[in-house]
Amino acid sequence: MASKNKIGIEYVFPVTIVSLLGICFIITLILCFTHGAMMKLYNDIGATPWKKPKTEISVSGSELYSHEDIMSAVEATKKLYEDEWYTYNGAYLLKLSYSDELNELKKNENSGEWIYLGATMYTGYGSNVSEADKGKYHEAYWAAEKQPDGSWVCHGCAPINESKQLS
Repeated sequence: MASKNKIGIEYVFPVTIVSLLGICFIITLILCFTHGAMMKLYNDIGATPWKKPKTEISVSGSELYSHEDIMSAVEATKKLYEDEWYTYNGAYLLKLSYSDELNELKKNENSGEWIYLGATMYTGYGSNVSEADKGKYHEAYWAAEKQPDGSWVCHGCAPINESKQLS
């Protein structure tokens, strides 16, 4: 009969203490090098490097566009955000909403068929964020254009109070 090697209690306690001290050291290093930004970001919107907040979608009925067109514009906007705008500790798209009022207000800004989506955005504390915008919520809008094939392409985002055309 083979005997099993057991780890004695005299080894478990020191290994546990050393492991906990190592974890505390790593957390302290992260907090020092990020100046607490990681914790602020998590407290503000619940973002971590492995989990970003979901975008809330709010679409009411429309007299201007079909629900299918609006949802296609929403998907095009989310795709552009994911592909070109999102970075951890940078820009976060927290809410997208559709309203006929915003679309009536913006309807003469571009030729063709466009859907404008209101947005609540948040900027984190990353090095690519201007000091004035760090840790702030912003009201903005995203503009999506209907293509000849019926698909929608989002062209970008601008502050809600800005009247400049999007590129």
